[in-house]
This record gives sequence, structure tokens and C-alpha cells, in this order.
Amino acid sequence: MGEFGQYLAEWLAALWMVLAESGPYLLVGFVIAGILAIVIPAQWIARRLGGDDVKSVGTAAIIGVPVPLCSCSVIPTATQLRRSGASKGATTSFLISTPETGVDSIGATWALMDPLMTVVRPVAAFMTAFAAGIAVNLFGLGKTGPLDEPEVAQEPDADEPEDDHGCCAHMAASKPAADAGAEDDHGHDHGHDPHHHGDHDHSHDVPTEGNLLQRAFRYAFGTLLDDLTPWFLVGFAISGLIVVAVPDGFFSGAGLSGWTAMMTMLVAGVPLYVCATASTPIAAAMMAKGLEPGAALVFLLAGPATNVATMLVVKDLLGKRTLVIYLLSIALMSLGIGTLVNRLYPIFGLDPTAMDVDPAMMEHGVISTIAGIILGVLLVRSAWRLSLGRRFGAWLRKVGSPIGFDPTALPVKVVAGALALIAYASTAVTTAGPGETVFIEQFGRVAQSRTTPGPLFHAPWPVGRAVHVSTSAVHSLEFGIESIDLSDDSTDAVALKAARDEVKKIRAESEMLTGEGWIVSVGYAIQYRINDAEKWTYGQTEPEEMVKRLAQESVRQVAARRTIENILVDDGESFRGPIKERMAAAIAASGVGAELVSVELQSVHAPPAVHSKYRDVASALIEVETMRIEKEARRIEMLSEARIIAAETYQKATSAAARAVTLKTAAANAFRSLAGVDQDHHGLIQQFMTLNAQRRALTQSGNSRASRYFAASPHVEIRNRPFSVEEPSRANMGNRPFDGGER
Repeated sequence: MGEFGQYLAEWLAALWMVLAESGPYLLVGFVIAGILAIVIPAQWIARRLGGDDVKSVGTAAIIGVPVPLCSCSVIPTATQLRRSGASKGATTSFLISTPETGVDSIGATWALMDPLMTVVRPVAAFMTAFAAGIAVNLFGLGKTGPLDEPEVAQEPDADEPEDDHGCCAHMAASKPAADAGAEDDHGHDHGHDPHHHGDHDHSHDVPTEGNLLQRAFRYAFGTLLDDLTPWFLVGFAISGLIVVAVPDGFFSGAGLSGWTAMMTMLVAGVPLYVCATASTPIAAAMMAKGLEPGAALVFLLAGPATNVATMLVVKDLLGKRTLVIYLLSIALMSLGIGTLVNRLYPIFGLDPTAMDVDPAMMEHGVISTIAGIILGVLLVRSAWRLSLGRRFGAWLRKVGSPIGFDPTALPVKVVAGALALIAYASTAVTTAGPGETVFIEQFGRVAQSRTTPGPLFHAPWPVGRAVHVSTSAVHSLEFGIESIDLSDDSTDAVALKAARDEVKKIRAESEMLTGEGWIVSVGYAIQYRINDAEKWTYGQTEPEEMVKRLAQESVRQVAARRTIENILVDDGESFRGPIKERMAAAIAASGVGAELVSVELQSVHAPPAVHSKYRDVASALIEVETMRIEKEARRIEMLSEARIIAAETYQKATSAAARAVTLKTAAANAFRSLAGVDQDHHGLIQQFMTLNAQRRALTQSGNSRASRYFAASPHVEIRNRPFSVEEPSRANMGNRPFDGGER
């Protein structure tokens, strides 16, 4: 029940939003409409619409634009104009422009939509009516076509059955006498003339008593409001359901765009009856949920001007051929103008989805509040005067009669009343979900709050209003990230211009100055979470805008303290890290009630206008850095090789020196030994050396005899053996002198 109560409270809040937003403009529009009805009599209009020329058609279209009459009200007026001699073209033009727009619907469009739609809507109504009138004059066989000339309507009896439309469907004012008492497809009789209304309890005649303002007020808030009240209630109810039940971006996500969306709205609007003013909140709600403005305009044009009742009247009043032209003109013109409007919005830089239809975010001033209350009271008063409850009950009885069920029986009423009471009581129960904080506002102040999951009981709507804030969801914001493809050849010129404007806006958002005054473009995204629901909801008027500005300021401050080489050449983390630190500190210090989750750099480059040049510079900087690194690596490599070679050389030199020292030491020891032997045995070394020299000389000279002698001599052979450098042992040699005979 808590969930149902929340939806019901949101729907009631959406209804109040429409009343308060459109109230001032609708009240002013009704007053102006009443004055116009008094100042411009029908006879004056009829005198200017009698020709089959362009002037009469244009006059009818212009006169019909400001007159705030719905289809049920414009039918008797158009019938009177036709009987007064107005041409088929002029009558058709009046039948189209009058219900499509009016001063009241223009005010509602200004209040609920945007200035462009406020201007385009009456212009489109005039163009559609004018084109249809000209087409009828050209192809509708004029005033006296054999196929299209209707029979003269006869006055019906005064006691005809009640009309259950809820608004006067004056179709049979022009129907043939044979059909005046017949039942139409709706199961009720339309056989009453413009001045006979059965149980409607009001007349469409302009008041004649009192001064101008009194007559204008009586007509505006009497006859005119009574005509529009049923459709106001239906339109407000449907728009409230769209606001509450339809998710954001529903229409674009469902693939309803371009011709598909416009044809859908055309098919829905042709048989459906909804007046111009009541269709405005429906169209505004659909645009806020993603419907293209061109498709919304098709609904605004086709819905009020075409419906089953109007088509039957046009057929009987002007003929079959005129009915075909009537429908084709509305279809073709609305589709064509809708296509043009889709292209105008990007040119003027307007976002049709930017309309704020969230009741929780709307703040109404004193004038809007008072006007909304007055408009609501007037609608309830008209509904009571029209006995809409009784008429709705009659319709329910008619629906239930085939199965023998009477929805208006007392037990059913008791059960329905109990269910309605329970449904309203459910608006006093609000359920807080996991990771959610709920505040209950009463008369502008927070009366209760809950941060844990569970129900919260409070005063019902409108005294108590629940505000839900998620503290677990992670929100994302993107800056300077381009997702639009400008190279698409299939894009038309207008859409391409809109895409270029959007890209220009994104690029301006991403550009920032470096420390040396250069411009660099940074595309990034941040994620944040609400950590203090009370500060987030009541501490700032626009907390998300505050987070957005803090994020941009943090990135710009970090970029301003760096050179372009640091930003374009260094790794991303050295740039992202300081951004995250500064941004987290700024968001925490602002008291906005949020905390930073992460920062992601999507792109870091020079501005697109000079991106190629900056890329060359960056490439050169990278090349210089690469060359520096390569040279440093080569220097280290060469130094390592040199050190290895030096170490090897040093080792070799050390080894060679050690070997040389060893050899020299050995030689020195040998000479010392020989010197010792020579000292102990004087002349022995000299004799040995003499004999060796002689042997070599004789051997080299070829003296074979001497060679044989030395070879055969035992003592000489002994001398020919290698000489030992070992010093003879003194123990063996003793101290006695060397005896040459012993050798």
C-alpha cells in the first residue's frame, strides 16, 4: 500500500503542478476569450466569410486562431456560418483553426512548454486551416457541388435523449431530418441544434445583460469553461499519469523518432477528442519524456481538430469530398510543419526535454498558487453544474448493461468509496528503501526523516510530502566528451548544424589554460555519491550544478599549474591524481553533501582547431624525449662495455705482471745459484760456457768428425744435457775446491 500511496501522491502532485503552472495564463486567456466573444459577434464574422476566394479563407483562419472554442463549441458556430452563406473553404478553415488553438491554449503553451512552440503553434494552425480552405475551394466543387451539398437540417424535438459526451456534441444541427432522432455510433443522440442543450444546463449564446466585463466573465467562466471542463479533467489526468508512470527518455528509447513518432501521434490524435488547452499538458509531458517536438505538434494540431464527432459533422455539413480534403490537409500540413519544427529546435539551441515536469522540483509563487486554486475551484464548479458524476455513472451503466452489472448500485458505490478512501489514506504511508533517506515535508519544513528501510507514517497529501534521496546510487557527470559523429554523410544540413553547435559547446567546456598560457582540451568524467541527504536536499538550491562547477574548477586549477608538456606527454596518472585530490577536497569543503568516487580522463589533447599542429609538437617532444632516453641508454651501455674492457685489461696486465715477476724472480734465483756455484768452483761456469760455444760452432760448421766426437764422448754428452739451475747441495759437494780431474 505504501508504494501505491506514493504513486497516488505523485500523481496528485503532478495534477497540482499543471494547475499552478497554467492557472495564471488560463485565467487571463479565458478573460480575453470572453472579451473577444462579446466584441466580435458571429454575424460580423459571417459577413466576411461568404466568398470562395482566398480572402474569405484567410479571414476565417485568422479569426479562428484566437477564439478559444473546442470542437463541440465550434460546430454550432460553423453551422451557423455555413447557413449564413459562408463558403465551404471558409467554413473548413474556421473549423480547423478555431479548435487547434486559442488565447487560452497559447497561454498554456507558454506556461508549460517553451517560447518557440508558443509561436509555432498558432502559426501552424493558421497555415493548416488556410491550406485546407484553399484546397476545399479548389477541389470541393464550391458552394453547390452535386455530391457535397448537405440537406437542410430540421429542428429536433425538445424532448430528445440526453447527450452523454460530457460536452455538447452538436453534430445533428446539420443532419437530415431522417437522421435527427437516430442513434449514432456512440449510442446516444446528437439531434439538437446549437441552442438546444438538453441537460447541459448552459447555453452557447453570448450573454447580453450587464457591461462588457460582466458579460465577458459570464461567457468565459460559464459557457466556455463548461465546454472545456470535461476535457480539462481528462487532459490533466493523462498528463499526470505520463509524468508519474512514463520514465525519462521513454519515447526516444522506444524508437519513436522522426516520421515514426509523427505518424504515431497522427494516428492517435485523429480519432481521439481532446481540446487545444487540455492537449497542452499532455504534449508537454510527452516532450519532457523524450517525444520530439514535431511529433508533439502533430498531436496538438490533429487531436483538437479531428475526432469522430467532428468528422461526422463535416461529412453532413460539407460533404464527403470536403471531409477527405479536410483530413488530408490536416495530416499533410501537420506532418510537414512537424518536420520543420524538429529542425528549428536545434537551430535555436533549444532542448525539448529540458522542460521541468517533476512535481518535486517545482516551486510555485504566490500568484501561481492562487491562480491554481481558483482554476481548480472553477473546474469543480463547472463539473458540478454539468453533472459529470451522473453522466459518468450513466456511461458506466451502459458499459455494464450487456453483462447485467450496474456499477452505480449502492453496494458498488459503498465499496468504491471505501477503496477511494483507503487509496487516499495510503498517501500517508511512505516506505524508505535500502540506501535511501526519506524526508517528510509539512508546510515548508521537515517534520520527519528516516535513513533506514521501513515505513514512515505522516499526514496525507497535500499536507505531507515525501522527498526520497538515494545515498547509495553513484551519479555520473561528463565534461568535454564528444559522442557526435560529424562525418555522417546521411545527416541533413540542419541536423548537421545542430550537431556542430552541440560539439562546439562540448569543446568550449573542455578547453582550459596551462601554466604557460597554452590551451589544452581535456575530456573527463566524474562519479560521485550523496553522503549527506539533508545537506544535498536543503543545503543548496542546485547541488548537482554545484558539483559540476567544483569539478570544472578543480581540473582547470590543476591544468593551470602544469606545462603543456606535462599534460600531453606525461602519463595520465600524474595528471589525474592531483585532479582527484583537489576535486575531492573541494567537494568535501563545499558542504554540498556529496563525496567523490572517481575521476576518469577520457581524452587529453590540444584544441581541435590546432590539434594537428599540437600533435606534431607533441610528437616532436616525444621524439626528443625518446632520443634522450636512447642516448642515455647508449651512454650507459658504452660505459659498461668500457668498464668491462678495462677490468679485463687490468686483469690481463696484472696476470702478465705477476708472470713476468715470477719469471724474473726464477731467473734471478738461477743466476744467484750459478753465481754461488761459480763462487764455490771458480772457472767452472766459464769452462762450461766455452765448451758449449765450441760445440755449437762445430756443429753449425758441419764438422762431422767433431760432431761424432762430441756425440761419442761420454763426458761431452753429459755436458750436452740441460743445465740445472738448482744450486748443488753443499752437503754433497762439501767445502773442498772443485777438482777438474774428477769431472
